[in-house]
Amino acid sequence: MTRTYGHKRLSVVFGVVGTFLVLVSACNAPDSPPKDDTQGQATEETTTDAAASADDRELAKKLEDLGVVCRLDDAGHLILVDASGGKLNDENLQLLAEAKYLRAVKLTGCPVSDKAMEVLAGLTTLKSVGLDDTQVGNAGVAALDGLERLEELFLTRTPIDDAAAESIAKHPKLRRLRLRGTAITDAALAKLEGLTALEDIDLSETNVGDAGVESLAKLPALVRLNLWTTKVTDAAAPTLAGMTQLKWLNLDNTVVSDAAVAELAKLPNLEFLHLGRSKITDAAIDAL
Repeated sequence: MTRTYGHKRLSVVFGVVGTFLVLVSACNAPDSPPKDDTQGQATEETTTDAAASADDRELAKKLEDLGVVCRLDDAGHLILVDASGGKLNDENLQLLAEAKYLRAVKLTGCPVSDKAMEVLAGLTTLKSVGLDDTQVGNAGVAALDGLERLEELFLTRTPIDDAAAESIAKHPKLRRLRLRGTAITDAALAKLEGLTALEDIDLSETNVGDAGVESLAKLPALVRLNLWTTKVTDAAAPTLAGMTQLKWLNLDNTVVSDAAVAELAKLPNLEFLHLGRSKITDAAIDAL
């Protein structure tokens, strides 16, 4: 059974699968968080330097020979490197040391460690760094402290913990932060309360709970919040309801119940709400 509801600007699909209630947006399944592969949004700048362009084209050719995806701007400068799938390692990542115009680097699944971050630390033009599924830990994140332009930092399933939050907090321009599947807790979020530009944070599959939501409520720009498979309970619902700027919220696979839905219905700008594999019943739908 599937029913589609529209209330204000919130669109949901509601159905029953086995004994699980599914309340999700129309295009996402409830058993995993929606994929977000849009790293590198901050690469729009264009520069002009003919000599550097020639060097960057040569560098891009070397990287492409290794299977790396490269993007050049209109002036021929290397601005994005995507080595997802293990194309680069601690040794050959040294090639990037000369990429003086690089805006985004994606190293998802690459066998890189803290050692490789010394190279990225010297690329002060970087705005987006993707380290999902790597062995970069707290020390590696700390090595990036000097990247003053950083707007996106992706650290899914890396061996970081709460200590990394001290370094993350040093990037006031951060707009997107991915911490899924890490050992961070509420204590880490308390250190991130100063990230006033943060718009999007993924905390799925962490031990973040109700106290962490209190810290998140202090982020005025936050519009997208992923709490899939966290420790959040109904007690956090009033706090979430006070985050009136939220447009996208995922509480799949948590213990929230109908009481939480009644609070979340108050969010005036919410467009997508995910509540699959929770304790929600049919009675909660009327609140939406």
